[in-house]
Amino acid sequence: MRLPEKLTHVPKAPPFVEGVINLRGAVLPVIDLRRRLGLPAVERSDRQRVMVFLIEGTREESSVATTIN
Repeated sequence: MRLPEKLTHVPKAPPFVEGVINLRGAVLPVIDLRRRLGLPAVERSDRQRVMVFLIEGTREESSVATTIN
């Protein structure tokens, strides 16, 4: 899916958390994976997308979204 123009800011979140989005009623954190891995930043463009991952095997099933170029 396309990266929304505006993400909802999360106070006191780690620097790699860009914000949250509402996807079909589920609130998902949006992670900048490049920043999380210590890679150089890339300018935002209309070519960026959001990839959603379902994380299983924890106490609760959860989802996270990450930006990709």
